[in-house]
Amino acid sequence: MTEALIAGAGETQYVRRPDGAATLEVLARAARAALDDAGFEPRQVDGLAVSSFTLQPDHAVDLAFRLGLRLRWLMDDASGGASALNMLQHARRAVESGDADVTLLVAGDVLQRGAFGRLADTFNSAARDHLAPLPHGGPNALFALLTRRHMRVHGLARETYGKVVIAQREWAAHNPGAVYRTPLTMDDYLGAPLVADPLGRYDCVPIVSGADAVLVASSEHLRREPAVAIGALAGVVNADGQDGDGLRTGLAELAPRLWEEAGVGPEDVDVVSVYDDYPVMVLVQLAD
Repeated sequence: MTEALIAGAGETQYVRRPDGAATLEVLARAARAALDDAGFEPRQVDGLAVSSFTLQPDHAVDLAFRLGLRLRWLMDDASGGASALNMLQHARRAVESGDADVTLLVAGDVLQRGAFGRLADTFNSAARDHLAPLPHGGPNALFALLTRRHMRVHGLARETYGKVVIAQREWAAHNPGAVYRTPLTMDDYLGAPLVADPLGRYDCVPIVSGADAVLVASSEHLRREPAVAIGALAGVVNADGQDGDGLRTGLAELAPRLWEEAGVGPEDVDVVSVYDDYPVMVLVQLAD
């Protein structure tokens, strides 16, 4: 079987307030960076997957046209934070099966002032019909409820979540592409204004604009080394049937299989990257 490898990656500069560039332009910049990193030209790409909330009314097929791509495989994903792994999983199978040889995965958004509020109110029919009329204030209020439940179940105080936030800032200080790089202290964290009790300003997701891209290619079509093998990859959608307490994710179900397929254990891991929309979810995922 053909092996699918990560051949390159690219990222635009993330910014708090966009400079007027449209979403399509930012996605194109990330795509170009990934192609340059992998040593490919657009004419060699025959697969494309796109995730973006603000590309509308355009879609993946429109971005393909603007990038000058002639494709055999196309995917449009609007799963938000789950899109990255979802697209990677499908791209890997597309390359392995021969449906595409070189697939470009692009994700990103440009959110002008007020755009995120409109996005939160119309994210899906449930948000539009039941939350927007309240008004609910977006995801902050929802994750405040989840955080309060997590605190009660595990007997935690705000300082525990603050340690997550402070650690993230420490790592961000080493990343020239990070938007927020100023170190935080626990006093900074606890003294910040409350947004939705118990969430303060530094618990909440900062809205930024930018894009990332990854190139997945078959081993036979690599332009240059090194490329990165995908050790283990799996996903589960609607793991609890929307009937859980929010304190357990599908990772708990997948973890044993992933460790086994990868041939490593937790003690072998040097870097952990966790989806960090809110500090409580970092702790939940690490536990899973």
